[in-house]
Amino acid sequence: MVSTFGFVISFYLLVKFLTRKGRLSGFQKLCLVKTIPNIIVCSSFLLWVIPLSIIQPLEVSRLPNVVVGQVAGADECGYIYDPKFFTWTPEPYQCADFQLNVLLYSVFALAIISNSLNFITAMKLLFSNAFGLGMSQVDNARRRRRRVMMFIQSVVQDCLHMVDLINCTYICLLSSDLWFQFTFLTLSFVLIYALDGLVMLHFHPELQPKFMQPRQTSMVSKPMFTVVSIIN
Repeated sequence: MVSTFGFVISFYLLVKFLTRKGRLSGFQKLCLVKTIPNIIVCSSFLLWVIPLSIIQPLEVSRLPNVVVGQVAGADECGYIYDPKFFTWTPEPYQCADFQLNVLLYSVFALAIISNSLNFITAMKLLFSNAFGLGMSQVDNARRRRRRVMMFIQSVVQDCLHMVDLINCTYICLLSSDLWFQFTFLTLSFVLIYALDGLVMLHFHPELQPKFMQPRQTSMVSKPMFTVVSIIN
């Protein structure tokens, strides 16, 4: 259910960004690129994880399992899905463990750097004076609001992936129960990518389908005339 939801949203955004009229901004191009890994992850759950979990085969072929969940191309570095425990796990080799640690610290570092740059940019935009550039007060307020919304979107998306890494690295160690492992490893993994697409859809109202857009009621004011009849 979550993988289907995430796949539909990200694929919808991909089509909307590609067919959008006008030139895409740099931030919109970044959002376009981010829809691709979201589609890949959600489709891997939809087409591989769910069927394996339902069928429960006695043995899973290593090659397709590694191809679906691969982190790198080297041998013994795969990230595979175990349908018996409903979890993605690195292969029991030193290479896979090393790559998992590199991935963890890389995402933490990139999230901190990205959020720091976003914060600096937001402060600069909030306190900068754009009237010297010939912008009106209304245009300046609109520009600041757009930049602040971009900042909020970036922070939320960066924090989503940090939460997923915390779940799969630390929180999952708190209990060995199957439901707990499934929640903070498998479900957390696909849910983050589904929410990532939902965040992008929320912050791009111009791309939202009509049923999600707020209805604007237009009030037509009719002129009222007073007719005075003078009878002589």
